[in-house]
Amino acid sequence: MWVGARHKLAAYPVCPTGGSRLLLGCEPKPSAEGGSIFKVEQNGSERCDLAPNSSFVRVQVPVRIVGEGQSGEATFRYSIGSFTSHEAKLLLKAGFETNLRFRVPEELFRPRERLVLEVLAKSNEASRKVLWAKRYEVGWTGKEPHLEPMPDSLGDAPGETA
Repeated sequence: MWVGARHKLAAYPVCPTGGSRLLLGCEPKPSAEGGSIFKVEQNGSERCDLAPNSSFVRVQVPVRIVGEGQSGEATFRYSIGSFTSHEAKLLLKAGFETNLRFRVPEELFRPRERLVLEVLAKSNEASRKVLWAKRYEVGWTGKEPHLEPMPDSLGDAPGETA
């Protein structure tokens, strides 16, 4: 099931404080689940295609959870332009592999638009930490959508994760 099917369109600023949350990878951070330490890594190539009989682009990004501690829960979301999706749940468990799946309205999937994907975990009752984030540049080859990984602000090469 495509998680994006449950998302309602709403416009939210990507970063209301103006700060940068765009990191390719982060050092392991304790989660809210009893001091567990988890890290998220991209585990393969991102894929996207046009959903049949609709006006959405389906996106899949394979990830792996590494670390130690008790299983917990995180969320993921994406931002493209001024749109930010609702958050979807993600299991935090060492060794867990999954695809982050969502759909993006085709009208938002414009050439050279930036798509940001984030995995977030609670750090305390009121705040969350970004466990992993990745930036992509949207493009089209004919009628086929594609994503091109972008370097982080530290100058890493596209496609590398920390």
